[in-house]
Amino acid sequence: MYRRDEEPLETSDRRLRGTALRIAGAGLASVLAFGVPMDGNSRASAGGPALLNPAMLPGFSTLPAGWPGLVPELESPVEADVWSTVYAACERYGILDQAVTMYQVLWEESRLTPAIRSACGRYYGIGQFTRSTFRYNVEVMRRLGLIWGDGEWSPNDPAQAIEVMAWMWSQGFHDHWGPYRRVSRRLATVRTAARLN
Repeated sequence: MYRRDEEPLETSDRRLRGTALRIAGAGLASVLAFGVPMDGNSRASAGGPALLNPAMLPGFSTLPAGWPGLVPELESPVEADVWSTVYAACERYGILDQAVTMYQVLWEESRLTPAIRSACGRYYGIGQFTRSTFRYNVEVMRRLGLIWGDGEWSPNDPAQAIEVMAWMWSQGFHDHWGPYRRVSRRLATVRTAARLN
């Protein structure tokens, strides 16, 4: 079955891309889920996590095969934390190909500062949400069962703001953020230049 506004070839192409992204995500998840025994024996233990060191963040050497684009340059622990949160949220909502764009938009909006407030006083947190937009989307996500717990969500909490932002992007609300178009054009230019070189 295909939508009336698409050709059958477009539908199968879209379906194959989605499958490839799910497989890549499943591959990364399975790699991160298994621990390596550190006691020298060859048996795997189910007694708890065996990873003594935290998993490396998705970077140049740890990205799954077929990663769709660029990787941000991470220079501080804060940047690494934000990138890992953005990467995980984008993976949950099936927009992994937009993770770098989202990270760059967050950088331009707030310089990755969690409790920042805009100069006009209307926008809050790392994602520069208005309180009403944030509240409305949190309510919708709760109704859909995408938010855990009954606690209060705040745009000043980076993990919560990134979660809401990723969900909004998965619903097509990219243009809610001013820098989105500029960042998308810049990243497209960099990708094109990389292909030409």
